[in-house]
Amino acid sequence: MKGACLFFLIGCLSSSPAIFCRSEENAGVPVNSCAATDDEKSCAAKENASEIHRELIEWMREEDAFVGEKQEVRLLNSRDPWSGYGVFATKRIEAKEKLLSVPFDIFLHSNVEEGSEYRMPCGTIKQLLEEMDKGDESEFAPYVRYLQSIANVDILPDGWSNAGQEMLSELLGKKLPPQDYDGFWLDEWTDDDSCDGENDPHEKEVALLVMKLMEDGYMVPYSDFFNHRNGHWTNAEIGMFKGKRLEIMSTRTIHPGEQIYTSNNMCEDCEFREKNGYGTPHMLRDYGFVEELPQRWTFQLDRMTKVVDVAEKEDGS
Repeated sequence: MKGACLFFLIGCLSSSPAIFCRSEENAGVPVNSCAATDDEKSCAAKENASEIHRELIEWMREEDAFVGEKQEVRLLNSRDPWSGYGVFATKRIEAKEKLLSVPFDIFLHSNVEEGSEYRMPCGTIKQLLEEMDKGDESEFAPYVRYLQSIANVDILPDGWSNAGQEMLSELLGKKLPPQDYDGFWLDEWTDDDSCDGENDPHEKEVALLVMKLMEDGYMVPYSDFFNHRNGHWTNAEIGMFKGKRLEIMSTRTIHPGEQIYTSNNMCEDCEFREKNGYGTPHMLRDYGFVEELPQRWTFQLDRMTKVVDVAEKEDGS
């Protein structure tokens, strides 16, 4: 029961606030469409987010990025403007079709070292803070505006309120993972021997945002629009060609209306995570959500490590 309660509670708390609406104009570009049932606040949120994301994608295309024309970004639940968003196929996509290609020139980064996918990329965080200070003068202005629109300090459990963390600790008890979420990233941000960042709410908010969205220490526009899910749901693969580009390719046929998923721990570049039992608890700590089935749980039992995979039956049970 505790596990079921945990899934429900954190699933509610970790929903993404960003909003997308179905495109009626340029393929891949979200366009606002307020529903008759929307209240004033919801409609305004849709309009604002739609404009920010349209501007982002137009800027990317001007910078020679490729955004597939058979996909769109839209709400996961059209009746709930706070349900989060995903990338969905609008036309049949064949296996090995290119969905996204982002040139290295528009990666936001600084001093990314080998192994940055496993620790906090201090230089990239500080660079993003500088670009935010520049505002419209930043060469990454459309991307920075998007990031500012979704930034909040509670994006990861490390930034939750004391009350939220206490509730999570009570649900986890002494044995359920993750036990190391409190201070896992923010302690590294303020550590003199690591990032040496300020103990400032805004800086901590940006640090956690980068941790959630980065790809191997780099901030890559549009890549975070693709949600994670494993098993037969995974239908796309991320490829990072450092110094050149990031690409996302379909791995099988994707039908119209189907959501396009990548994997955070079961992919060609995820060998380290896959071998070391990286799974559902780690994603809560590092990405701020409880993944849908299938899930992977790793437990420390005395001196043994036990990895448990929880799958979904064909009937959905």
